[in-house]
Amino acid sequence: MEKEILKDWKFWASIGAGFISGAVVALMYAPMEGTEARKKVRDLADDLACGASYTAKRAANAAQNSLTMYGGTVQKAGTQVDRLFKAVTAGVDEANRVREAYKERAKAARNSSR
Repeated sequence: MEKEILKDWKFWASIGAGFISGAVVALMYAPMEGTEARKKVRDLADDLACGASYTAKRAANAAQNSLTMYGGTVQKAGTQVDRLFKAVTAGVDEANRVREAYKERAKAARNSSR
């Protein structure tokens, strides 16, 4: 999805650069009055702003969707890591308990054989 957003951004940036280049060339070669030229530039700027706004809204929606989709996954993974940590800790505690029990049995066996 990120690649799609990035491609959209590049596409709209290219379109915007093309609009600006075209407007500059048109203004340089088209004989028109200043009022008319300013209106065309203003209209072009409005179109460009609308395109940028549309792309920004799509990017924001895509980011929100990604957060919604992957946020739950991250939370579940965190819960699983916590459960795993608790299980490992319990296993270590049990191994220590068993080791101590065997030490006590070994010590008792040594004492009884003397």
